[in-house]
Amino acid sequence: MTKSIAEIILHAEKLTAKCENFDLENARPLTQEESSIMHAAVERGISDEDILAAFTEARSLGASWEQIGESLGLSAQVAHAKYSALIDKQG
Repeated sequence: MTKSIAEIILHAEKLTAKCENFDLENARPLTQEESSIMHAAVERGISDEDILAAFTEARSLGASWEQIGESLGLSAQVAHAKYSALIDKQG
């Protein structure tokens, strides 16, 4: 789901406020579950279209599936299986 510029700006403003008002003295480490949820939220913030465009450009510039997979923490085989058909459709 692609976000509008207004939604992105609002989200950025909320994050900025959280950072500016962060109280380190009363902070606690995140649990594994909280960390996983936060990671998923960040991942979701990146649109599929942006990811696909970046991979398409990387492949057109000669990036290997190994390099693409490594950037995602995946093996070359998993990255290829997951994204090659999408890139072929787009290209």
